[in-house]
Amino acid sequence: PCAAGNNSILPLAAALQLAREARLDLVQVQANTTPPVCRLMDYSRKRYEKKLKESLRKADQRRSQTSKEVRMRSSISEHDLKTKVAIMEKFLLKGYKCKATIMGKMSGGGKEGIFLLNHIAELLKHCSKVENVPKKESQRIVMILQGTAVKKANTSEESESEESEDKDVEDERQK
Repeated sequence: PCAAGNNSILPLAAALQLAREARLDLVQVQANTTPPVCRLMDYSRKRYEKKLKESLRKADQRRSQTSKEVRMRSSISEHDLKTKVAIMEKFLLKGYKCKATIMGKMSGGGKEGIFLLNHIAELLKHCSKVENVPKKESQRIVMILQGTAVKKANTSEESESEESEDKDVEDERQK
């Protein structure tokens, strides 16, 4: 019998006996080599993990194809704009596409609406990229943003400050 991680050439009967003793499956990894390469593994678990990865990939793909829309007027106040941007940021961080729409009749050919959408794109550039630039569609101006993957990492400064706080607490306990 071979130890875990030990590669050796065994006859089929011996390999099957090892698999039965370990309560694992003998899975053929490469059939075209001489001798064929096999591995002892829990094949049902491998199938489950593969199925789980596939379903997660499909869910991510569905989410990236789903679009959320946020509508506003060109005369929106600063506070309301911040609220709309926060809502869009939440959608984008979850992986959705976000469609920003400026509605209503606009004087000046809609230049203030395009300016507003460009301002929104600038505010959200940390978590998105512009998929469709702002363009006028009848009485609306539309821009589509695609969310980008953002990973929050602990910076060394944050961990150092947490460590110093822990040391201060320990010093106070000792006194």
